[in-house]
Amino acid sequence: MGSSNTEIKLISLLKTFSEEECRLFRKFAASPYFNEGRNLLPVIDMVLKFHPQFDKPGLTKEFFFSRINPGEEYNQTAFEKQLSRAAALAGKFLMQRGAESDTDHMLAAQAKELSRRNLNDMFENKIKEAEKVISKNSPYDVHYFETIRNLEVIKTDNLLANRDSYRSGEKFFARGDYNLLDMITKYILSIEDIVLVSYELNMDTSRSLAVKALEFIDIGAIVQMLKNSGNKFSGLLELRNLELTALMKPGRDSFLTYKNAVKENLKDMEWSAKFNTFVIMASICIISRKYNAKFFNDELYMINRIKVDENSYAFREELHTYLPLYISLLSSFIGRQDTAYIDKLADKFGSRIDPVYRASFISYTQMCRSFMEKKFDRALEFHSGISYDHNLIRINAKLMLIQIYYELGHTEELLSLVDSTRKYFEALKNYSKIKRDSILRFLKIVKKLAKVRSSGTGITPEEGAMLIPDIEIHFKGWLREKLAEIQGNASG
Repeated sequence: MGSSNTEIKLISLLKTFSEEECRLFRKFAASPYFNEGRNLLPVIDMVLKFHPQFDKPGLTKEFFFSRINPGEEYNQTAFEKQLSRAAALAGKFLMQRGAESDTDHMLAAQAKELSRRNLNDMFENKIKEAEKVISKNSPYDVHYFETIRNLEVIKTDNLLANRDSYRSGEKFFARGDYNLLDMITKYILSIEDIVLVSYELNMDTSRSLAVKALEFIDIGAIVQMLKNSGNKFSGLLELRNLELTALMKPGRDSFLTYKNAVKENLKDMEWSAKFNTFVIMASICIISRKYNAKFFNDELYMINRIKVDENSYAFREELHTYLPLYISLLSSFIGRQDTAYIDKLADKFGSRIDPVYRASFISYTQMCRSFMEKKFDRALEFHSGISYDHNLIRINAKLMLIQIYYELGHTEELLSLVDSTRKYFEALKNYSKIKRDSILRFLKIVKKLAKVRSSGTGITPEEGAMLIPDIEIHFKGWLREKLAEIQGNASG
């Protein structure tokens, strides 16, 4: 039996390469320094001929071997070694590309090596070059203070190594100051990360040492000290502290204070900083809804609109749209029947979806919109354009299809899909327990409603209250609407 092209690691890597990266990789592979004397170019050239159409049938190991070695008998062991070495070389190329793209780190590493060799004039020039590049960075970047701190460490180490520590004592203060700024930033971000992940996984944050330490470390006082000293980064750290306060002490006032600080700083933020800020703001709203549902739901909705207006589709501009975000925003706009922003989302974020999944996600978008407009047959047509090749589609399209079946009266299909979906979610691991439980409740309730409607019996108000309690339930509003229809028909 022939080997599937999905088994070829080299192809999996090359699928992610742009045309320019393919050209550079070939030059990289041609260098004896990197390919260790083995001529892998015939293998690489042959595979690259099919870029990016690697999904064509018949691209097996045997096929590539026969094209590279015409007339020779297939030697599986030897050829798989060649493919493995070529894949390793592609991995090394990506590592090199990653290192070269991290200009700050590369310049600092070069400066450190020059210092180690006592080439101090060249060291000073390289330091100036690094400082010039770093000065273009945004202080809102997660690694901003870490980058400067690392450079300051290299500079002070150079002074110590050359026994010239008295030449510029200020450099020692700079190293310590940036170390403190980096420590505060990383500490705040570490706690935020713990809290957000704990919420998703339904974990107890009190088990975290970092969260416990917050009781003893007065970040606010440190920030105030920096403000009093006139430190130019105090405003940024104050924003971080207000962010942490809104997350750890949820409430209307703490959120509004943080929101106002974001407004003041947003114009100075670059792409990734904006994206992270919107994610944090949305997460604070979601976590805080239990304290003031209407206020935080309204704030979350406005944040979702801002994300689309700012075209904040991914952590970095060159990436494809972050698909969980796309689904979340779509659900928000569907819930508010906001057709203008559904269209904006499909246009802006939709155009940046990975081409492999774009058609499915756009079809799902139109499926949801048609359902919202009560065009259920049309929604079912859009469902036929969806491929279940991504978990988010697999999950959300199934749940939407259940609703469509209910609205169209396809009870048998609905009950069958509910049972298979329930088994899928019960077996699903590494998924938020809160979300899974909410979906399982939805499945149980919609199954009950479908059976009651099919049998022609009714549901009393008392039974209805017990059926849909005031807890987290997926599509709760729609379920209550369907319950009211059944009760109305029974009373009529």
